[in-house]
Amino acid sequence: MSASEAAGPQDPVGAGRPSADLDELIGDIRREAARRRAAPDFPLDDEARLSSVMDGEGPVGQGADLAALAAALRQMSGPADPSGRVAGLAAAAVAAVAARLSHLEQRRPIAGRPGPAPAGDLPDLTGWLDEWGIGSRGRVLIAGEGAGAWADRVGDAAYAIDPTGEQYADAGVTRTGPVLEHLRSVADRALSFVILVGGLAEADVQHLDRWATELARTTAAVRVAAEAPWAWRRRIGEVAADRAARRPLHPDTWLETLARAGFSVTGRYGADGRHYGVEADGRS
Repeated sequence: MSASEAAGPQDPVGAGRPSADLDELIGDIRREAARRRAAPDFPLDDEARLSSVMDGEGPVGQGADLAALAAALRQMSGPADPSGRVAGLAAAAVAAVAARLSHLEQRRPIAGRPGPAPAGDLPDLTGWLDEWGIGSRGRVLIAGEGAGAWADRVGDAAYAIDPTGEQYADAGVTRTGPVLEHLRSVADRALSFVILVGGLAEADVQHLDRWATELARTTAAVRVAAEAPWAWRRRIGEVAADRAARRPLHPDTWLETLARAGFSVTGRYGADGRHYGVEADGRS
């Protein structure tokens, strides 16, 4: 299943990524325009006249008022105007682009505050446990930064691997060390669930296919929960994001990688679009 970032409630993963949405909108407009221009009775002279009008309203000086431009074009598309179809299409396109630009502007950081948002803005990813309904059904491995808190919620059947802690330390149910190295030490089908949380280091991303191979060997059920990349960048700031040692993967990466390893994979964003969950099930 194809995925993406910034979706609305219950949207499939990837349904609301701003760049993808805008590309799709532009593509739809171009396809519809091409279809209409190919009609034998299409008024090419009127199209040229409208193009001249729109060029005059382009981003010159202080820029164009897109709302005013759309209104003017609609006035030109009266029932007695033979160019109504062209003007109507142009007005709809301008209105759609204006709405999309407004939406994207609202997502930008507040001017003068390019730094990270307050720490309390970090989404609670552990809510996915309720969505997945993971109980005490065999051994559960939870791997990732802060995995210990997840293990506490799952119960006695769970243990955690935190790759960000001191190498090979052991603190109760939480161990530290490389996740891939630990998976290689686990017997075939010894785990009922593996839950991967948070971001990955660049070195781990380079070996993601090896992760998937070991996951397919050790368990029939993988769950992934992570902050949406766009929300993560907005929360910590662009500079910190570029320098980060660990970062959340795009959900498409998990979907594609786990599917190649033989899992049946689905995913979706949380209610606010700031985090996502992936469910991968293989052969028992």
